[in-house]
Amino acid sequence: MAFDAYLQIDGIKGESTDKDHKDWIEVLTYSKIPPLQTAATLTARATPSRPASHAEIIITKFIDVASPKLYQAASTGKHFKKAQLDLTRASGGTRVKYMTIELHQVIISRVTQGAAHGYTPLHASLLSLQAGSPTGSAPPVLATEELTLKYGAIKWTYTQQGRSDGSGGGNVAGR
Repeated sequence: MAFDAYLQIDGIKGESTDKDHKDWIEVLTYSKIPPLQTAATLTARATPSRPASHAEIIITKFIDVASPKLYQAASTGKHFKKAQLDLTRASGGTRVKYMTIELHQVIISRVTQGAAHGYTPLHASLLSLQAGSPTGSAPPVLATEELTLKYGAIKWTYTQQGRSDGSGGGNVAGR
């Protein structure tokens, strides 16, 4: 199942033209691992030795209009009140949001750029096939960047969907 992801950071405009995420940042990949601090000896009843210390969220995106503002924020340590990551999927010819990750008290701790020679992100390769390229040849290599977001609080909201029509089945939230 393919998905699209969009990131909104207060005051930073992206290039998304999606009707529900206009001017948000288009996300290629994201990763998040919430570590749990446990005692050194793991047992069936391992308990946290101290509260969980959440790691960062790492976002990969193409370089775009948001990039200079992201570099500036990372360089100055600017704090943002909120950032939001929305995950959507195709359902019955429309896009349906199924997961929202809200971050509060956010800083961009790092921005790194890169493009490996001969590497074209899968997303770009698929776009060339959808555009009708008879050979399926990939477009030119597009540079990407990786953002590392640190935050003071997080909230996950999953919207349960029916498999056939994407209709909502209610929200499940966690903090």
